[in-house]
Amino acid sequence: MDAWAVKYQLLNSSAEYVFEWLKSKSNEENELPDFISDDREVLECALLARGDDLINLGLAFFCLSPLVGFQLYKNGDYSIKRAALSGLSVKRVLGHEEWILESSALPEIISRFEEGNSDDDFNLIRAAISNKNIPDEVLLSLYKKEGLFSSVSDDVWSDLLWVSINNPRIATPYTDVFDGFAEYRYNSLFHAAWALFEHLPATPRNARFLGLLSAKLVPETYKLNFQELVEKWVGSDEYFFDARKNLVKTLGNYNDDFKALRDSSDLALRLGFYENLRYPSLSDFQAYLDLDGELFLIEAVHNNSFYCKEELRYALSSACSDVADHDSVISLSKIYFANLNKFKALSPDSFFDCEFEEELPFDVIDDIQVRTEVGVRFLRYKISKFSSMFDELLEKENTHGDVAINVSGIKPPYAYSLLWIVVFVLFLMVLLK
Repeated sequence: MDAWAVKYQLLNSSAEYVFEWLKSKSNEENELPDFISDDREVLECALLARGDDLINLGLAFFCLSPLVGFQLYKNGDYSIKRAALSGLSVKRVLGHEEWILESSALPEIISRFEEGNSDDDFNLIRAAISNKNIPDEVLLSLYKKEGLFSSVSDDVWSDLLWVSINNPRIATPYTDVFDGFAEYRYNSLFHAAWALFEHLPATPRNARFLGLLSAKLVPETYKLNFQELVEKWVGSDEYFFDARKNLVKTLGNYNDDFKALRDSSDLALRLGFYENLRYPSLSDFQAYLDLDGELFLIEAVHNNSFYCKEELRYALSSACSDVADHDSVISLSKIYFANLNKFKALSPDSFFDCEFEEELPFDVIDDIQVRTEVGVRFLRYKISKFSSMFDELLEKENTHGDVAINVSGIKPPYAYSLLWIVVFVLFLMVLLK
């Protein structure tokens, strides 16, 4: 539909329809664009001019225009302000200022919170810091206690650090095709977050925070002294245990320090080793099981590397069943089969030539792009396999002339037409997943 027709329709539709339209458009985008079209900005300004409360709420959540987002924040009530801070308009857009920073919106809220310690102000800050679309500078400044956060008290800083755990940005690795400086800038957020292991005092509260943060954090680090940090975060509290365990993520799999962890006397480091291990062998599996038993299995069932080979899957499934038979509190068998289905969908190649060749559960993959990619890989395999079988039939016909499909004379073109019909049907099946 042309832009003018969309604008006319929305300006004459109910507020409920407009809200749902804005919401649906936001769901169509896996990633927000770095620019906003003139048509979209004109439309959002026109919808704002309607002055309807529900439409304004929808715009606060889902508008792309920083201009509209800031107007809503500046003139709206508490609910609208909170929606705008958690919405899409805070994202950096070419040709526009980032209103959450340039308008002093966030600095003013932080200053107000320090003075009055208001729950409303804290919830506004929470909405912004939890928003994956905020400029990276906000989280970078928070983790480094610079800029916006340079003068906040340690107690307030600690509270705001905890809020950042809920921001999906910390768990999102760099995926753009352009590496170099763009990748370095993107990853600098992870560097700053991991550096908190160095900068924060080793208290139980900080250990708990770092354990929860590092469980989600992408393992991109810069010049961390692993051994020093492990020694720093030793403590009797279970939260120290989790913090040390998650530090293992930063080592990489071919590092000598990482390989040495399999024989560590620190259980936290051994469990971190199991969680991050790649390419385990069957003999390794049995050795780890003998050493740490159920604790090893809890890590193994969540590590995709133990699902890559049929013999490892069988060993893991059997070991989990044995634990379940002994009335374990955790049903490892259920976790195993749930993760097996997810891994089958994400890595169908690992199951092409084994007992799991039946229909693969692509529907468990939420990301439509990833779902399409793995579906196409599976389709290629099926086409290759079908083509090989078809070639065998043709060869038999040429040799014996008595196979079920008559491909003599001018029939081979018809036979290949049948092949492409089957290929097309398989392709449709994958797309419909």
